[in-house]
Amino acid sequence: MAVAPENRLVARTLEDEWNEKLEQLEQAKAECEKRRAKNQYVLDEQKQAEIRRIATDFPSLWSHPATSRPDKKRVSI
Repeated sequence: MAVAPENRLVARTLEDEWNEKLEQLEQAKAECEKRRAKNQYVLDEQKQAEIRRIATDFPSLWSHPATSRPDKKRVSI
């Protein structure tokens, strides 16, 4: 209403475009959240136990002759 009469069409067009972009943003956020919820990977008890075992046994894995330098480098990054 504060826009000069000769600029109301421009202001209305800009406002419509702004509202459209806000709606697209909300849709993108909703889609992102939906995908994030869908892609969450939950480890079962067996996998959790394996990870704990590896974490507590890390020094022996590191010094094991079968652990290659590239593997050590990949782990240390």
